Amino acid sequence: MLKSHLALDIETVPVKELNEYSPIIKEKVLSRIERAQDRDPEFSYEYFASIHADFGKIVCISLGYISDDDDIRLKSFSGDDEYQILIEFNKIVDKHQ
Repeated sequence: MLKSHLALDIETVPVKELNEYSPIIKEKVLSRIERAQDRDPEFSYEYFASIHADFGKIVCISLGYISDDDDIRLKSFSGDDEYQILIEFNKIVDKHQ
C-alpha cells in the first residue's frame, strides 16, 4: 500500500504597500477590502494582497515528505526573490513523482 505523503506550506506577503499604487488602483482595492470587512472585520490589505496574485509574492515554500518507510524529510525555500524560490522548489518537485 502506498503511504507516501507530501505537505506544502506557502507563505506570501504584499509586493508593496497600498499607498505605493496609483489612486485608481488604491480606490479599487480599498473598495474590495471594505466589502470583505462586512463579513470579516479583521480583513486587511496585508491579507488581501498576500492571497491575490497581482498584489502578493511568495517568500517561503516549505515541504514535508513522508516516504513509504516512514522517513521524514523537510525542506524550505525562502528569500525575497519569488522567481528563485520557485526555481529551487521546482528542482525538488521534478525529482519526485
